[in-house]
Amino acid sequence: MNKSVLITGINGFLGRHLLNALTAKDYRVAGLCRTDTSLIPENPGVKLYTNAEALFRQEPGFEYIFHLASFIPYGKFHEPHAEFYTTNIKLTGLIDEHYASSKFVFASSVAVYGVPLQLPLQVNSPFNRPDYYGLSKIAGEAIVKNHANHAIIRFSSIIGKGMKPVTLIPKMIEQVKQTKAIQVWGTGERMQNYIDVRDAARLCMQCADYSENIITLGVAEKSYTNNQAAQLIALNTGAIIEYTGEDASPSFTYDPSPEYKTLHFKPAITFERTIAEMKV
Repeated sequence: MNKSVLITGINGFLGRHLLNALTAKDYRVAGLCRTDTSLIPENPGVKLYTNAEALFRQEPGFEYIFHLASFIPYGKFHEPHAEFYTTNIKLTGLIDEHYASSKFVFASSVAVYGVPLQLPLQVNSPFNRPDYYGLSKIAGEAIVKNHANHAIIRFSSIIGKGMKPVTLIPKMIEQVKQTKAIQVWGTGERMQNYIDVRDAARLCMQCADYSENIITLGVAEKSYTNNQAAQLIALNTGAIIEYTGEDASPSFTYDPSPEYKTLHFKPAITFERTIAEMKV
C-alpha cells in the first residue's frame, strides 16, 4: 500500500517541490493550502483541501505529515499580527491533535535564534530576542516536541528557480531584470545562508524516514557574503554592482554537521549551481 502523506502549505515554494518528490515515489498525497491552488501541477492522485475542518472530516490519518504552512510577513517580522497565532501556532496544535499517530515533520526557522550570541549557530545555540515570527515558530516547536514521533527542521533561506522575489537572492535577480544593476547594502560583508529547495525537500523526506525524534538545522554547509552572492549573479548576468546605505543586520553562519551526520544527509546542490539556474 502506498504511504499516505499530508503536506500543509502544498502550494508554497517548498511544498510544490516536496509534492513532486513524493509523487515520484508513488506516495498518496493530500494537501492543505489557501484558496489559490493554481500553482500546483494537476495530479489526479492528490487531494486538495482549502480548510482544516474539511481535511479533518475526510482524512482519518496519515503516515507522514509535513507541516510547511506558515505566515511569513516578509519585511514585517517585528510587527504583531493575528496570523502568527492562527497559522503558526493554532493550526500546528490542531494538526498535532487530530493526527497524533503520524510522523510529524515541522518546518521551523532559524529565526528562533534571533540575534546570534555566537557563531556558528548550532541546534542547541541559545535564543536571543527573536522577532514575532521567531517567537511563533518557538511556540510551534513546543507543540511538536510533545508529539510522540516528530522532526523539527530550522530552515535558513530556501532558494531556487521559480521562486517569488521575496528574499535577498531573487530580489537581486529581479533588480537585474529591471535595471541591469544589483544593489548591495553597506559593505556587502554580511553573511547569510541559502539552501536549495530541492535539498530542503530531500531533508524533509530523510527526517520523515529517520526512526528517532530529531531537531536539525535546514541549511547549506557554507554561508556567503552579500558581496559573493552579488558577484555570482553578476557573473551569470553581466550586471553591475552598486553599493548603497548601511547594513547593520548580523551575519549568520551555521554548523549542521552533528545532525546531518546522524541523518546521513549532505546538501547536493551548490549555491553556485542554484544561482546559475536562477539567472535571468
